[in-house]
Amino acid sequence: MAQLIGQILGNRYEILRALASNTWQQTYLALDRRRYEQVVLNLFLFGKGMLQEEINLLQRTATALQKLNHAALPAYLDSFEVDIETGKGFALVESYIGPNP
Repeated sequence: MAQLIGQILGNRYEILRALASNTWQQTYLALDRRRYEQVVLNLFLFGKGMLQEEINLLQRTATALQKLNHAALPAYLDSFEVDIETGKGFALVESYIGPNP
């Protein structure tokens, strides 16, 4: 996970630090360089053989999240496809709820 620290994804989000990781998802604290605020960037990586159907599913999930509006849930901010050294994937950006690190 540490290899992405300092990198900018989506021409906008600077990876500050890792928050969590599992086999197919990595979660980072990032800086939105346009709005200059901290956000959470969830990165779903599926390797070089990622299928378009998997990307489409995540895009539909992002569309559904855009419609949610509840004070107890992070707000959907952005989503985009990624193609980095470790593979293709999808990024979902949400508001950061928590103390400043």
